[in-house]
Amino acid sequence: MDDDPLEEALCAETVSNMSDVLSESSAELLGSSRLVVPHVLLERISQELLQLAAAEPCGLRGAIIDVCVDNTKTLQSFGQISVDPDIVPTFHLTFSLRLDLGGLWPKFTSRLRNSVKLSTGFTVLKRKLYSQEEVYVEEL
Repeated sequence: MDDDPLEEALCAETVSNMSDVLSESSAELLGSSRLVVPHVLLERISQELLQLAAAEPCGLRGAIIDVCVDNTKTLQSFGQISVDPDIVPTFHLTFSLRLDLGGLWPKFTSRLRNSVKLSTGFTVLKRKLYSQEEVYVEEL
């Protein structure tokens, strides 16, 4: 995959928008006042975005992205991002992020009211909007 500075800058902006969507909606959807989003998760999402957009006709600009969190009971939609609203979308990504329910974090957060942390793992579903047959699912 060639490094394209414009695509990488757009990717960084998109990941920042995804982080903003998560932060803005966490109180309403998860009942927490603070959502901790690990830096490693954002890096992995960024790498995945670049990889999934590489073969697309418009690159990342052609993406519509749904940001969801799997809270073990339901999959909650936090919002949708149109990377470039001036472009007809060519593919649709659904990121299903998971809550971190293991390790020391739940014990630590019992002392911090209303804090929830996301895991570094996620599932992404890609649908090409110009092809009925291609669906790609990757769990990381």
